[in-house]
Amino acid sequence: MALINCPECGKQASDKAPVCPNCGYPISEIKSADNNPDNKEEHGSKKTTVVILIALAVILLAVAAYLTVRLLSDGTSNETAQAETVVETEKEKTEEEIIDEMLQGRWKYEFMSFVSYFDFSNGRIVDYMLLSGKEVKSNEGSYRIDTSNSTVYICWDNIKIIGGENNGEVRPNTDELPYPYTIENGTLALHCDLGSTVIDLIKQ
Repeated sequence: MALINCPECGKQASDKAPVCPNCGYPISEIKSADNNPDNKEEHGSKKTTVVILIALAVILLAVAAYLTVRLLSDGTSNETAQAETVVETEKEKTEEEIIDEMLQGRWKYEFMSFVSYFDFSNGRIVDYMLLSGKEVKSNEGSYRIDTSNSTVYICWDNIKIIGGENNGEVRPNTDELPYPYTIENGTLALHCDLGSTVIDLIKQ
């Protein structure tokens, strides 16, 4: 015989007694519930299910937190990389390259009745003269920029001899002609210094 606690009054009673001698609670129902394996299995199954659900919830929260941190980190890294690329690109540009970018394109050269167009493009220049209302290619050559004295030097590939016994003869050229430049309010101005006269070229 064993003593068990009565769930009704809390006092001890024999497990053989049909009812609690103190309050009359049926002892047989207590034994029946304790000896029922289905109840024990059901209780254990519920505990297992709860533990599994809690574990899954913790795992999902951890994955969500990791993905959030990763996305924020990647976004910040990309923005930082882009900003650094822009800064590096700006740092890599020299004053000469900036002037060259502003120089690119067509410039009009006009002196008295003489009109000519200079086309600057990536280190090369082409001269088109305006004759009878038509543009005629006159010459081409190369140019370089000297930022130390704010001058664009043009070297035409060939020159035509004017006057003398070799009048009209075309010869290879190595001489450079200076074209000073100035920058005002972020705009490049190109000039041709003829000594007594300075001609301003007009960007087209």
